[in-house]
Amino acid sequence: MTIIGVVQLSIEKCFTSHIKFMSEYGFLVDKTDIRYIVKSYLDRLGKKVNTLKNNLPGLSWVSNFLKRNKPLSYRFATNIKTSRAATNEDIIRSIYNKYSINV
Repeated sequence: MTIIGVVQLSIEKCFTSHIKFMSEYGFLVDKTDIRYIVKSYLDRLGKKVNTLKNNLPGLSWVSNFLKRNKPLSYRFATNIKTSRAATNEDIIRSIYNKYSINV
């Protein structure tokens, strides 16, 4: 079930794509991040969902979202090597350029 029909399944697929894109570049997205991604989307559209406090979906919605979108999974963060975590301006520009093309 979507948030009272406001977030359609096609939009959820966009969220899924966005989250996968971020994770490919090492930016972990947790349940709280997903909630705020949806809140931001609703706020930018000017939608007010009365059943949500401040347009913020609950944890049960996120759990159902993850069940509906199987490519995503909830994993515990693990330590990674410093070299993998390292970033610089070129990497950030590359991410931005690739994201701009995908949007």
